[in-house]
Amino acid sequence: MKRALRFLYSSQDGILVYQRLRRSVFSNGKYLVLAAMPKSGSTFLSHTLCALTGYRHYYLACAYDNIEQEIYLPRVIDGFGCGRVVQQHFRANGPNLDVLNRFDIEPVVVVRNIFDLVASIRDHLLNERPDNLPAVYTTDDFLGFSPSRQLDFVIDMVVPWYITYYVSWYQAEKQREIRFLWITYEELVADWGTGIRRILDFFGMQKPDVAIARAIETTRAEPKERTRLNVGVPGRAYALLSDSQRERIVRLTQYYPHVDFTRIGISCSFQENYERCHVQAR
Repeated sequence: MKRALRFLYSSQDGILVYQRLRRSVFSNGKYLVLAAMPKSGSTFLSHTLCALTGYRHYYLACAYDNIEQEIYLPRVIDGFGCGRVVQQHFRANGPNLDVLNRFDIEPVVVVRNIFDLVASIRDHLLNERPDNLPAVYTTDDFLGFSPSRQLDFVIDMVVPWYITYYVSWYQAEKQREIRFLWITYEELVADWGTGIRRILDFFGMQKPDVAIARAIETTRAEPKERTRLNVGVPGRAYALLSDSQRERIVRLTQYYPHVDFTRIGISCSFQENYERCHVQAR
């Protein structure tokens, strides 16, 4: 009897009981998860998917602000079966993958050219919020830095997180730890309709082209403060970053010589060293 009632005094056991109960009631979790790089167009994408499907926007972490946005099991259980679009910035580490696989959640992983991201992150820290990127801490000193110094801050303090984020998903795919879909910011902004169609196909959902176009226009009409699709011009970082700054970004990837970084704008064969690596900055 005591063993059967453990959930009354063990929060962990209580969560597992609630999980089984929730899954017995709802056979389909109905989660559309975007595991995205910050500033990769994922907010606009998530709002468009909400407008298209009628699902509600949802968050699977335990809190907001500049925390690591790890998946929080109670939030997953609470939203299971209700129809949710999740846009969140998290890496493919063991605990996150365990929860995703446990609930049969197959995410879309949204990435972007790393050089353009540096420019976009600087704009975000200056003009939007300095305290809502994962594990990034800025002070008022940042506002007084020269533009070049601000870019240096992003390269030194923020870009390492982006590199490890990308490597985590690359490794998860290589080791077949989870099924997911890669999609890039560049292909989305080139043709939002085609990109969203590809995402819907991955999720096993069918929507007519006219409905997709209508959802995109609905999202475009929202205030930019909600969708956060600002400058959005691929290649604009080329004029902002110096050669040495671009080289520093590339150098960070050399710690992972067997990872293909082409999706985020750095192309070099797996066996090439840094001197032979070509920086793909349009």
